[in-house]
Amino acid sequence: MKTICIVIPVYKSHSFISRLFSSLNQASATNLFSWTIYFVDDSPEVDFNWDSFIAGLQIKNKVFKNIDWVRNKKNRGVTFSRNRAYLSTKADFYVFFDSDDEARPGALEGIELEIKKMVSKCNVLLMATSASKSQQK
Repeated sequence: MKTICIVIPVYKSHSFISRLFSSLNQASATNLFSWTIYFVDDSPEVDFNWDSFIAGLQIKNKVFKNIDWVRNKKNRGVTFSRNRAYLSTKADFYVFFDSDDEARPGALEGIELEIKKMVSKCNVLLMATSASKSQQK
């Protein structure tokens, strides 16, 4: 089974990641792929207990085969953090979420179906979400 890794860089936004995880956990997947989550903490000066946080997520987990994290030694930015996750994990496909995002119902299933449809046609698939009008203001 092919794996999709959700990469989530976190910079001083630890208060949002529980909400993001809850929305991803409720976003439903089709079981066409195995899903993992990889957090990259880019704010090493913030004292955050990742091990305890991940243990709490595992109790609620319905979708993800693996949930893991790593902390950068110093603030390196979102691009470095995403690249670090890519180089540190083994997955067939990568999806990037920001720590303050929320997944809509059916989002994971939609990602799976787009990947399945496009994988034979291209090497890279870029998908974007659009904010509602109320979010754009």
